[in-house]
Amino acid sequence: DKKDGEDAFYASSRQAALGVADGVGGSKREGVDPGAFSRRLLAHAVTERRPADEAVAKAREAVKDDVLCKKGGSSTLLVATLDDATLSVSNLGDSALIVLRPTPRKRGDVVQLWPRILLRTHDQTHYFNCPYQASAS
Repeated sequence: DKKDGEDAFYASSRQAALGVADGVGGSKREGVDPGAFSRRLLAHAVTERRPADEAVAKAREAVKDDVLCKKGGSSTLLVATLDDATLSVSNLGDSALIVLRPTPRKRGDVVQLWPRILLRTHDQTHYFNCPYQASAS
């Protein structure tokens, strides 16, 4: 029994894009590989260069017609793209993206760089431990 995990990630410096799909492990009880679903969902999101919100919307529609995804499963999805100096982020579920910038802080005579949070995505959940998800149904 091969285990590839329930999650998928993507990062491309050429496309200036990244993505994370967190597959829902409970799908295993129905005989569905949650990792296969999350990998397909993410593949649909990053097939073409587009803003993050369009990538998430396209992926959510594409899995409805995907033969493998119709077997079941669900996943959260976070996609981020960088276009020139504009960062585009779309988050469906409870994954998170944080943008940090080094900021100098002086402690005595020593100046150190500390991370400062510039952006943090917000969780999208129905209630605790029940995040919004993409599925084929």
